Order: sequence, then structure tokens, then C-alpha cells
Amino acid sequence: MARYNAELESFAYAATHDLREPLRTVSAFTQLLVRGTGSPEDNEKYSQFILDSVAHMSRMLDDLLALTSVTSQNVRDAVDLRCAVDQASNYLEQAIHESGASITLGPLPRVLGNESQLTGLMQNLLSNAIKYRGAEPVRIEVTAEPVANEWVVKVRDNGIGIAPAYHEQIFGLFKRLHQRSVPGTGIGLAICKKIVDGMGGRIWVESELGKGSTFCFTAQSVPDN
Repeated sequence: MARYNAELESFAYAATHDLREPLRTVSAFTQLLVRGTGSPEDNEKYSQFILDSVAHMSRMLDDLLALTSVTSQNVRDAVDLRCAVDQASNYLEQAIHESGASITLGPLPRVLGNESQLTGLMQNLLSNAIKYRGAEPVRIEVTAEPVANEWVVKVRDNGIGIAPAYHEQIFGLFKRLHQRSVPGTGIGLAICKKIVDGMGGRIWVESELGKGSTFCFTAQSVPDN
């Protein structure tokens, strides 16, 4: 109960803090429009700032809803991880096409989990690899290797990488290293962590700045019949 209350308090603080930013923007530029002292060009610019802030806040609320809807799965099914990756790739078809990303899959197992949540997990990890890309064409590799009674799944990219000092921080709510220079709400990796935690697994990143990133998570093996 103490842990739950602490998580709830942290969630409420982060959500309140980060939702205030777009609200402040909307308030400030609405006041400028109400004064009516700006030129038509200025008013158009102010209106666009307001629309952009409202859209950003809407995305944040959608992602918060996705985060709160993730629940631990007491009953887990056998999920074909390749099917989850294929479905996630379908959802990201436009982003993959626009970025010219290539995704290579190694042999992927069936694991215990929830199919829709695993698809969402893979969608977030693939999306991050596309968003945080470097100058080279995006290359993503998804592999898995058995360790004891579980699998370690790895999503490797050739992007801009992450300094070791931020490896833990990025899984927190609203933790973004690039702010507005890269689109996003800072909730995607928090969703990934909650999904993996609910499956009884672990998630971490192996990365260096400028040398790409490998996001890893564990999932339980499907028992032999």
C-alpha cells in the first residue's frame, strides 16, 4: 500500500506539472489575441501556438489514459512475439515509410503475456528507434535469446544513443531528453516499463551517446506441454 501511494503521488505530481506547460501557453497567447493589439500575421502565429499546445495536451492525455489502462495480467496467454512485432510494424507503417527504416527480425519465440500489451510494447520501442535516429538510414534489429526459463528480447537501433547517466531516468513518467526537438510526450517508455513489470519481467537499455541503443526486456517462456 505504501508503494502504491508513493507511485500515485509521483504520478499525480508529474501529470500536473507537465500538463501545466501547454495550459500556460494557451493562456498566454489567448490573452494576446483578446487584447487585439497584434498584426494579422502575429494573430495567426498566436493561434497556431494555441492549436499546437492543445494538440500536445491531447496527446499527453491519450498517453496517460494508455498508461493507466495497463494492468497486471494474472492470466497470461502464449503470444507469438513475431506476430506482435508484425502488428506493431503495421501500426507504424507511415513512420517506417517516411523514415526509410529497415527492420530485421531474428528467430522470435512465443512468450507468456497479453497480445495487445506486447504489441503496444513493441510499437513504442520501434517508434522510439525511428524518432531518435541519427544521420544514417534507420536500421532496427529485433532478436531474442533464452536465459534460464525466460527470454531476453532485444530491440537494437543505430540511432543517436543515450548517455549512461540517463539509462534509468528515461523510464520515468514525462522523462524526455530532447524536449520539443523530437516529438513525443515522454510517456512511451513508462508504458513499456509498466507492461513489462505486469508480465513479471525487467526492462533496461544498453547504450552510449552516438552509438545507438539496445532496449532489452525479459518475458517468461511458454512451458512445454
